[in-house]
Amino acid sequence: MRADLIGRQSALPAERGHPTLAPEVSRSIRGSRSTAATTDSTSSGAIVAEAPARLKQGGMLLLETAGGSQVGAVGALLEAAGFTRVTARRDLAGVERFVAGGLD
Repeated sequence: MRADLIGRQSALPAERGHPTLAPEVSRSIRGSRSTAATTDSTSSGAIVAEAPARLKQGGMLLLETAGGSQVGAVGALLEAAGFTRVTARRDLAGVERFVAGGLD
């Protein structure tokens, strides 16, 4: 079975807080989700590599990052894997955080 859309929510940064998260978000989620021991670009590699086999033609892959330099790194992973229409989107706080690409 193939999907039209695959999405992945990022694990929280391993450090105590993250500069792109609002303080109230950091306080409310501490301990409630798993933390990332590796960078989002590293953990995204396996998902990006497997996604073409799981997506329908024209399907989209959407990945959440921790923001910052990870946005560009994840975008480069998508492009290297043959995804097109690679774009970054901002979250509600205005932080560039989400990266999407299409499988044409």
